[in-house]
Amino acid sequence: MIEIIDNAVQLAVTLVCAGISGTLALRQRKQAYTILACYYGALTMGILYWLVYDLITSYTPKIFYVSDLCWMASYLFLLMLVTATASQEERTFRHPAAWISPVISTALTLFYCQWGDWLENIIWCGLMGATGWFSISGFIWATRRKKTARRNFHLAVLFLIAVEYCLWTASCFWVSDTLANPYFWFDFGLSGAAVLLLIATERAVGK
Repeated sequence: MIEIIDNAVQLAVTLVCAGISGTLALRQRKQAYTILACYYGALTMGILYWLVYDLITSYTPKIFYVSDLCWMASYLFLLMLVTATASQEERTFRHPAAWISPVISTALTLFYCQWGDWLENIIWCGLMGATGWFSISGFIWATRRKKTARRNFHLAVLFLIAVEYCLWTASCFWVSDTLANPYFWFDFGLSGAAVLLLIATERAVGK
């Protein structure tokens, strides 16, 4: 039951965020909002399919190709959002600290492959690692240039990635349908991270 509640909350959050970002895209004609709407839209479709399947069958397999493809697409849109909204100066800025992201992603890929499909984990963590790489460099660039809105945008992206990794890691060790399972707390946290991303993007793009 808690999984259904969790997914229903997440579905409502992403659906509202998709509606808001889609409305902003129509009104302001900015590419960033269109990409953001696609990010939330892909998330929403994946969650909707997962929730309906769970309600009908009361069974959630470890590999769930329809939803997983939607969620992979969402992280591709997130990567596009990070790069497309960057200025030329930010886009060319590089910092050694950015390599922390691909290093962590590579280690976690090897770890997750003990439970899941190799190709799926490589794609997942590859997208996360690339997004984190750009966001760490962008965060350092924005901090040095004192661009608060842009810095907070990258913080929101990195927070979302961190919560997602915590969610996946928790699923490797805990399997239960109660609030004692940290997986659900991280999943609720992911809903909050989705809202923070919308707020941070709006402030960064509006500057």
